Amino acid sequence: MLLTYEADLNRCEENGWSPLLAASNFNHKALVEYLCDHSDALVNIFNKEGETPLYIACENDNVDLVKILLKHGAAINNGDENGFTPFHFSCSECNSNMVELFIQENATVYLADRSGRTPLYIACQSRSKDVVEILMEHGGEVNKAAQIDSDEGWTPLHVSSASGSTDIAELLLQKKQKCSR
Repeated sequence: MLLTYEADLNRCEENGWSPLLAASNFNHKALVEYLCDHSDALVNIFNKEGETPLYIACENDNVDLVKILLKHGAAINNGDENGFTPFHFSCSECNSNMVELFIQENATVYLADRSGRTPLYIACQSRSKDVVEILMEHGGEVNKAAQIDSDEGWTPLHVSSASGSTDIAELLLQKKQKCSR
């Protein structure tokens, strides 16, 4: 029906919300799929808050929408004005299922936001041992991430130590020792 009446499927309202952003926000899986399949829907469009449909699907913890958007070319490493990506968001929310999905879809595991915070740093900040373990399991580049300092000069080890996350600090130290042998 939308196409019959030649509706502009990419028209944004004053805050930058397109129909695809709105459908993603309200978890309308069938409509997101329809918009992606039947139009040149701008899958990587940003609203004024810097959110993409993929970012919104992550905020809503909607794995099905994330998969649909990725299938249609959503840019997994696009961040907001602070460089904060959907992958960073998933790490901050301790969402191990979403983190694993993004890793399978080739998210850049060591990509820092504009403050220098990597996914590993953010997972340590969020005290998410599960996410820290997942990130550390995925190759040597994660070890490199532990060496990238934030603007404050803190590493993931600093953050986990300051928050009293002994188990995470031990994980980081064990990994560092294995790599230095």
